[in-house]
Amino acid sequence: MKKKKIKIAGAGLAGLTCAINLAKANFEVEVYERCQNVGKSQIENPQMLPNWLSQGDGIEELEKCNIKINWRERIREIEIFLGSGRKILILGKKIPIGYTILRGGENSLEKSLAQEAENLGVKIITNSKVKE
Repeated sequence: MKKKKIKIAGAGLAGLTCAINLAKANFEVEVYERCQNVGKSQIENPQMLPNWLSQGDGIEELEKCNIKINWRERIREIEIFLGSGRKILILGKKIPIGYTILRGGENSLEKSLAQEAENLGVKIITNSKVKE
């Protein structure tokens, strides 16, 4: 049986996650990225993935969606300094408060997802927009 072909616009987190899941579901997938390289639309920088946005641990929630984070550091506490000179200390009890993840650049989450997608047979076409 011939695989159904899916074309995706953009090799960002959403596009690559979609491509990985579709490839695992036995679709033929092409991802079109307008930039020259995946992950180059952002400069290399760590960003916080907070755990208060999900029901449980954010990393575990992403892994359920086939997103594997290759670079991360646990954040166990945060100090917030208020204008009055007071500070608030927030501690992660059962799970970390969040994680730092690397975005943009060669060791980024985007590059890791692109590699995984390509390993599954996804074709990533850079310097190009989706063609009908």
